Order: sequence, then structure tokens, then C-alpha cells
Amino acid sequence: MSEKYRIFNNALFNTASWVFTVILSFVFLPYIVRTLGTEGYGLLVLVLSVIGYFAVLDLNLGDAVIKYVAEYHAENDMKKVNEVVGSVLLAYLVLGTVAGVAILLFSGTMVNRLLQIKTALQPAALFAFQIGSAGILLTMLMSALSAIPNALNRYDVTSKATMAMGLLTNLATVSLLYFGFGLREIVILNLLVSLLGIGFYALASKRLLPGLELHPVMNFSAIRRILKYGMFSTLSRLSSMMQFQGVRLLAGIVLGVSAVTFYVVPFSLVSRAMAITFRLAAVIFPVISGMQGQRDFQAVSKLYLKSSRLIFSVSTAICLPLFLFGGRFLSLWMGETFRQQTGLVMLLLTASLYMDSCTNVPSHVLNGLGMPKFCGYFSTFNAVINLLLVYPLSKWLGINGIALSFLVGHIIVAPTFVIFVTRKLKLPLMTLLKEVYLMPIIAGMLAAIPFLILMKAVQGMATLLFVMMAASALYLVICYVTGVFSQEEKEYIIGYLRLGKKGSATNVV
Repeated sequence: MSEKYRIFNNALFNTASWVFTVILSFVFLPYIVRTLGTEGYGLLVLVLSVIGYFAVLDLNLGDAVIKYVAEYHAENDMKKVNEVVGSVLLAYLVLGTVAGVAILLFSGTMVNRLLQIKTALQPAALFAFQIGSAGILLTMLMSALSAIPNALNRYDVTSKATMAMGLLTNLATVSLLYFGFGLREIVILNLLVSLLGIGFYALASKRLLPGLELHPVMNFSAIRRILKYGMFSTLSRLSSMMQFQGVRLLAGIVLGVSAVTFYVVPFSLVSRAMAITFRLAAVIFPVISGMQGQRDFQAVSKLYLKSSRLIFSVSTAICLPLFLFGGRFLSLWMGETFRQQTGLVMLLLTASLYMDSCTNVPSHVLNGLGMPKFCGYFSTFNAVINLLLVYPLSKWLGINGIALSFLVGHIIVAPTFVIFVTRKLKLPLMTLLKEVYLMPIIAGMLAAIPFLILMKAVQGMATLLFVMMAASALYLVICYVTGVFSQEEKEYIIGYLRLGKKGSATNVV
């Protein structure tokens, strides 16, 4: 693939891997749940969840690999590249071993005392936790190695590997269940797939980056650098976990367990749709890091404005039909009673995540420039506002108050964060408003007009889905006609499509 189209190609592959994963879950999950049973599948989820929570101990050093490998590769400094990679591998060997031993030692307590597991399933559960404890170390190592192709702007490599491993895991799981195997074998399967992934990423990284050395390195300077970066980066992740999980817990305490369902269902629907914007924006992270390595800060500012406008346009295309028809969708999907409980929640959450999408590009720019602490500070501030407001607002407005607390946090933090990053880049705020937000918002208003008129006439799920897609399509057409997309960008897309027709595929490792 020509370097000219590398960023766009990365964005497509990074998004495609996520969509593919969602499709796999939709296709295979019913059979897996039905065959394992609700108890067995719930146990599998618990094992994977515990491993996932312990994996937070990775300190997000995968992002540190992307940041510094991209930066030092741009400087043609392989010595520093190897120091960073080796230091991360050493850190993960230590952290993964400690976390794995902790789960191994406390697995009996979790199975017999903490978790309500039926006596008949306890032996399988104990085995799953004990074998799964090794999964923490493997997950960390794979995170470090998979970050190397991403740092080199080869998201196509990691995306294809993600899709292949996801398909392999699901097909093998279904096969094991079909032939009468159970939870034990599925846990072992997940470990084997992780080992396969580690091997693939090691070979791919060596091929993409000749001179790369994949062995632990004790370099105190590099370790301090990556730990400092990783800890601030982890602050953002912990704040998000505290916010999302804490709100659900408080909802259950204040309003009851049913309120959690009324909040989580629309939240999951909107957040999964908006995840596309995060996947698209993520590919600029190594690009910004490389620009910093070359000290090309003018290019950073240019990419910041262009990518912010494009991501905001995609966000509007996704949110427009949700604003217009989200309540109607809930009614047809979950029933009118459910919509009556969550219609306003859906609207408030859509507005919240729409505003949050504006922070995607600024976050990756700051991370790429080596300033993750500011992302961590703002993320923590947002979580604190949300959690402080959720109790009084939920007592006052019920489930709508929970969604409103989420929106208020984003109304305060998102614009402040965007302004902060824009000033960090020494760009005028009027330039940001004119080049990023003005025309996409006008295009959205124009696209909404005909659908506001047709809103009450829409009947049936198939018709509704068609109309929602038509709303997004009309918005993109208006963007194209009104100049939201520049002539250079239009020619870029046409050139990319022509390149695809000629059969020029990205090199596969």
C-alpha cells in the first residue's frame, strides 16, 4: 500500500476488525451460551473478567510502545527502539508473573467463598482460574508485541491477526462444544490462541523492523520513561472504569437492579456505534509520535484539524439517526414499555457520547506528543463530576438523572479539553470552530429536516433501519456537496478506490 494512503488504510482496517468481532459475537454467542448453559457461560465470563481486571496492571505500556517506537523509528534510532521494547517486555514479565501468582494463590478463595458457584461446577471453576492465571502474562506480552506493527503504521497487520484469532477462537470453541468438551478445554484453547498470537506478532515485528531485538532489557532510563508514560495513560483507563462501573453500581443501589438494565441497554447500543469513531481516530497516534520524532509540529497541527473535522463528521453521521429515531428503535427492538422507561435516557446518552467523540483526536494528539498526564487529569475530572452528580440527580429524576449526570460531565469537560489541546498547539479557537465544527453541524441540521417530517410515518423495524441509514447517507451527501470534505480529500478517496480496483493490496506479513 502506498504511504500516501497509509492512514486511511489503517483506519479502515482498525474499524473492520472491531466490526468483525461484533459480527462473530452475534453469530456464535447464542450456540456457545446454549451449549455451555447459563451457569457455565457465566463462569467463563467471570474467569475472563478477573483476568481482564488484573490486566489493568499492565499500566497501559502497550501505548508506551506505540509512542516511543514510532518516535524513535522516525529518528532512525534502533538502539532506543530496542531499549523501549526490551524494557516493556521485562516489565510485563514481572507484572504478569506477580498477577498470575496472585490469582493462582487466591483462586480457591474466589471459587469457594467470594463467588456464588454451584458445588458441581466448583472443580471446573478452580481449574479455569488456575489455568487462566497464565493468561494474564500472555495477554500482557501479546499487548506489547502487537503494539509494534501499530507503531510502524501497520494496523492492517494487527487487524488481520485480530480477525483471524477471533474467528479461530470462535470456530474452535464451537467445535469443542459440539464434540462434548467443556469449560476446561475452552480456557486452554484461549491460552493456546494467545500463544499463537505472541508467536505471530514476534515474527511480524521482526520482519517489519529489521534489527529489532525481542528480549528483556534492564535499562533504568527507559523503564522510568515508559512507566511514567504508562501510569498517566492508565489514569485515563481507571477513571473510565470508575465512571462506567461506578455509575452502574450506584444506579443499582439507589434505584434497584432493573434501573441498571434500563441504563446499560441504551448505553451499550450507543457506545458500540460510537466505538467506530474511536477506532478511526486511534490510527493517528503513531503518526503524531513520528511527527514529534521529526520535530514537525506544523504537520501535527494540520493533522489535528483535518482528523478532528473528519471524525466529527463521522460522529454526526452516526448520532443523527439516533437523535431522530433512537426512541422509536428502542420501542421496536425492546418493546414500548422499555422505550417509555429509557427514551430520554437514549437521547441524553447519545448527546453525551457525541460530545465525548470530540475528544478522541485531541486525546491521541496529546498521547502522541508524550503528554498523557493531561488526558488522565481531564478523564478523572469528568469521572468525579459524574459520580458526584449521579446520586442527587437519580434521587430527583430517577433513571433520567443518571443519564443527565453523564451528560453534564461531558458538557463541562469535553469543550474545556478541546480548547486546552487547541491552545497547546497554538491554534486560534476561531480556526477550530470554522474548520472543524461549523459546516458539519450545518450539514446535520439540513439533513435532519426531511426526516423530522417523516418521523411519525415510519413503521416496522426494517423500514426504520432503512430510514436511519438513509439519514446518515443524506448527511454525508450534504457534507460532500457543501464542502465539508475538501477537494483534496475527495480526490484522495477516489485515488484510494482506484488503487483497490487495480488489485493493489497491502503487503501481508
